[in-house]
Amino acid sequence: MLEHGAYTLLIDACYDRERFPSLDEAIEWTWARTDEEIAAVRFVLTKFFMLRDGVYTQERIHEEIAKYHENSATNKRIAQDRENKRRTNRTRNVNEAPPNQEPITNNQEPVSTLAGEVCKAIKALGLSNVNPGHVKLVALLEAGATLAEFTGAAQEAIGKNKGTFSYVLAIVEGRRKEIKGMAGKIATGSLEKPWYISGWSKIEEMGKRQGIIETRELHGPLLKAAIFKKYQITAEMERKAQIEFGEK
Repeated sequence: MLEHGAYTLLIDACYDRERFPSLDEAIEWTWARTDEEIAAVRFVLTKFFMLRDGVYTQERIHEEIAKYHENSATNKRIAQDRENKRRTNRTRNVNEAPPNQEPITNNQEPVSTLAGEVCKAIKALGLSNVNPGHVKLVALLEAGATLAEFTGAAQEAIGKNKGTFSYVLAIVEGRRKEIKGMAGKIATGSLEKPWYISGWSKIEEMGKRQGIIETRELHGPLLKAAIFKKYQITAEMERKAQIEFGEK
């Protein structure tokens, strides 16, 4: 349906640009050309947006963008406070005698955010235009969307030759709205079991998609490790998924 496509493109454009369109901008943002496509855009604007001073706005999008900027400002302030404290401690200790002990080396990698993990997994599938700070991605993660939902949506988008990050997010949001059964709401909680805890046949299938197949040297745990490494699946991610779905 033309209206569905117009709605998806328009919502994604608002999130990407972080502002709302006039009628001409809405037509431009959705690449509407034919009379039918332009009519679909007009229908979506009338049905799901409110016209204010020549601009079509939607309260839910406005609230999510505002919340995103608020969280960004808070995270920036926290990071700045941490840096100031680090500099203060370094200045305070510069003249102190070193402790009489061996230094402790910390080789732990920085913990990636869930948004970063999602983007890495999607990139591993072949999509490069990812953005861990995308407003809709943040909103979906806060609603409980899982890594498996995003990778599944990415595979579906690639299969339809619509491999864009915005389209992947639209798939995840659309599925949650269908399950919730309430327009404009996002379902909370996990929806489906991740492929990496769905049995060996599924893991093997994902390996074949990346050209990783069983050989005399690469089989069993070694084959699984190679597949997980390719998709950047960590032991901690596997453990959390097993706990979430009652398998551990």
